[in-house]
Amino acid sequence: MSQAEDESATIRKFIIAGVLLTIGTVIVFSLAMFMGTFDTSTREAREAFERQQLERRLQSVGAVRVDEDAADVSLEAEEDPEAAVAAAEEAEDVDVDTDVAEEDEADDVQRGEDVYAAVCMACHDAGLMDALRLDDEDGWVELMDERGGLDELVENAITGIGGMPARGGDSDLSDEEVRAAVVYMLEEAGLDVADD
Repeated sequence: MSQAEDESATIRKFIIAGVLLTIGTVIVFSLAMFMGTFDTSTREAREAFERQQLERRLQSVGAVRVDEDAADVSLEAEEDPEAAVAAAEEAEDVDVDTDVAEEDEADDVQRGEDVYAAVCMACHDAGLMDALRLDDEDGWVELMDERGGLDELVENAITGIGGMPARGGDSDLSDEEVRAAVVYMLEEAGLDVADD
């Protein structure tokens, strides 16, 4: 064979390899897109969580109390210190019901299962970025021993560790909600967690 024929054969091989790689990439990409249409639970959980966060942000911050027990507020207090003291004493006599505020606060705390579905499931269901899978009981036991228990695992989840961002990437989660999610994952993995 001559040198020109060798070069021509080499070029043909590169072209054929390029075409085959392109076809293979298109097939793999199409299969991935097709398979991704079956599991919508992660997307639906994320949308529900974002909707809940938006509703929480839109809630009223305060309320105007309109009844006979409401304390009068006057601008005279700036000019008359004795009037300011009298208004403060009158305000202390007003019976304020704090149970309603505490109930509202308790309602805002998400359950561990909900936090997991909205934030943690994306990585821990599939084991993405070396995240422990939810069903890996031996892995969770080993991690608990390595980190020194539940409190240290919760602290790692709050501050972030390795590829996991702080609070799983949702800065709106409270420490209590993060703890509830960690406890939920440990219990789902089969560990008996005594959370006080």
